[in-house]
Amino acid sequence: MDRHFSSIESDVCIVETHTVTTLPRKSVDLVIVLTTRTDVLYDRLQARGYSVDKITENMECEIMRVVLDESLERFGQEKTLEMASNTTEDLDDNIEAILEHLGV
Repeated sequence: MDRHFSSIESDVCIVETHTVTTLPRKSVDLVIVLTTRTDVLYDRLQARGYSVDKITENMECEIMRVVLDESLERFGQEKTLEMASNTTEDLDDNIEAILEHLGV
């Protein structure tokens, strides 16, 4: 993964992943972890046609804060930003906060 990051010629690179442990520490300035209330998550996954097992796995990960905790452990509080992702208003607020962080 390091070689992929070192070949990027931009100051800003956005990576979408569920596995922050694969990201190189030295190449990451900020990790944004989107969290969702479990009732909202359940409805989303069910609407997408996910199997009961997949819904259960995702719900357990959200309840146990797996991605958030992995990010905090790997990158620390100063590089981890938790954002709610429950409503379209959250989406708008998150975009605004990210653009502000990037200085755009």
